[in-house]
Amino acid sequence: MTAAAESPFAELRADFARLEALAAADRATALRQNGRSHAEPRILTASALATKQYPDPRYAIPGIIPEGATLLVGAPKKGKSWFLLGAGLAIAAGGVAFGKIDVDQGEVLLLCLEDNERRLQERMWRILDGEPAPERLHLVTEWPRLDEGGDVALDAWLCEHPETRLVGIDVVARMRPPSNNSGNFYQLDYQVMAAYKAVADKHRVALVGVHHSRKASADDPLDTISGTNGLAAAADTALILTRERGRADATIYVRGRDVPEADFALGFDPVTCRWNLLGDAAEYRLTAGRAEVVKLLTERGALGPKEIAEALGADRGNIRVLLHRMKNAGEVLTSDGLYRVHPSPSVTAVTPQQIDAVRPLLPVSPPVTGRKGATPPVTGQSHATTAKPSPVTPVTHPETQERDPVIAEAKRLAVLPAEELARYRQQHADSSALALLDAALASGITP
Repeated sequence: MTAAAESPFAELRADFARLEALAAADRATALRQNGRSHAEPRILTASALATKQYPDPRYAIPGIIPEGATLLVGAPKKGKSWFLLGAGLAIAAGGVAFGKIDVDQGEVLLLCLEDNERRLQERMWRILDGEPAPERLHLVTEWPRLDEGGDVALDAWLCEHPETRLVGIDVVARMRPPSNNSGNFYQLDYQVMAAYKAVADKHRVALVGVHHSRKASADDPLDTISGTNGLAAAADTALILTRERGRADATIYVRGRDVPEADFALGFDPVTCRWNLLGDAAEYRLTAGRAEVVKLLTERGALGPKEIAEALGADRGNIRVLLHRMKNAGEVLTSDGLYRVHPSPSVTAVTPQQIDAVRPLLPVSPPVTGRKGATPPVTGQSHATTAKPSPVTPVTHPETQERDPVIAEAKRLAVLPAEELARYRQQHADSSALALLDAALASGITP
């Protein structure tokens, strides 16, 4: 090939070299502005590291959101944005987050990149519920992407607002540079989160990036994160919000480098759109499971563990453990391998004479409320003259005679302190005296 033919390629190679040099200079400038440089690595000995003093991690929300980069993951339209906005309002105002957690006041910046100002205003009004809007909450609906200097812009803002405790990015996908579908997506995801983590680390703030989960379920909650593992790998903490369709409650799973692993139950208030912490998720599920079992047995009668598990769509082993606990707590009865709820005596199954026998120990006889409202106070005479006939067979004299000790026991129960009566219920769930007392209480006669 002649020199003349090679000259165009030589010029192109020179142009590429100049462009690469300019790009390298731009990257170096950005790194220096972010507080990073190509200085020699700083190497410590183990003994030197052991004697150094470091401050404890700061928390935007103790136990849930520590300083550094956090990834908040959940399915679309499940309440992630409400979660982030509620946290921001609580921190900016100072006080309590999620109904239970005390937080330190500080400035908050929320990058609400999928919203407009009108929607943000409506959401803020809902959560505030009449409270004044905090001055220390800053909201923006547009921000440059990472390739446009988004991390540099965030660093500059944090330098001007040193009291910032929380930065929220809703959503992380809006900060990613456009892809030509030919690169390493893991590396791209990692670089995006790592760039913003570096800024958060520099200023010791909590940065929460919102991201979507994939549809498929997984044994490990982190495997539900949509896309590659690059985002989760670069983040310090992951929050996985799980909420079943049509339910107001949810769970948020917490795992991170500086925060203990935890799984919390949350309740969503549809009026104020606030998330409230309900406690440990396992304990909450157990409480909810007890209520489901009682409801099922009330509707369908005595059932075995297999039938209960199938009806509730639950694991049979877990149901057996739950039923065992409920039996020990006196919440269900069991015989011949079947479980049932305590009988709920109807007031119509008790005669007026039986109720009158218990009445003398009750200091006050308030009005009995029926379907049509309150009726005059019940007296010993009025039961016999005004009560409607019972639909059940009247009690005969011999049977009434046999119930005399039951009436005496019901009288004793009527004056017991609440704690002692609760213990009696657990130990004597099938007590006829207890049934008689409950019938009297159900009729409107209360101590």
